[in-house]
Amino acid sequence: MLLVISSSLYANDPQNDLLSDCLVENSIEHVFINPLRLQDLKRLELEQDSTGLRLLFDGWDINPEMVYLARNLREDCFLEVPTECEYPTLFRQKVGFFFEDIFQILNAKDWFPADPTTIRRIESKPVLLEIARSFGLRVPRITKNSFQKQGNLYRKSLGFPFTLSYDKEEKGEIAVTLENTLSESDTEGLPWQWQEQLES
Repeated sequence: MLLVISSSLYANDPQNDLLSDCLVENSIEHVFINPLRLQDLKRLELEQDSTGLRLLFDGWDINPEMVYLARNLREDCFLEVPTECEYPTLFRQKVGFFFEDIFQILNAKDWFPADPTTIRRIESKPVLLEIARSFGLRVPRITKNSFQKQGNLYRKSLGFPFTLSYDKEEKGEIAVTLENTLSESDTEGLPWQWQEQLES
């Protein structure tokens, strides 16, 4: 059994459809879960009792041998939020915790391309740069994560440059995109990653 976790905005996703067709053609039992769709979320349950831990899908115990993380889960993205939901940020956070528990019970399984913890680690720019430096690759002379403005260094977004966030004036969620820049503009009170510019 293969569990495919594939975030997608679309009910009909060509990549997922192609993968599903290939799995069916090769007689590989599988379950697709789209963490951004409310319909899929409601089909999942995590259960623990005297007989152990189980991941249920439509009430059926699924015990995958492998988990394919086709697209990384980001609950701060276009997650389908129930229309009656008054606190979308809270809902997003709870979906994140829900999947964190699922990932924990599946951590002993084989993951492709890697488990979420490993993916988070290798997506950390300082960690990645340190690994590159240790192999003799050219990296920026300095990289600093800081709330403080760092002179003439290049200002880069920490983490994802795009997110959905609550806007007090709009009284609702808006899309926010941060840009990397050499500008001396205000840092808006956010922590940034400051880095020496590298010539291409």
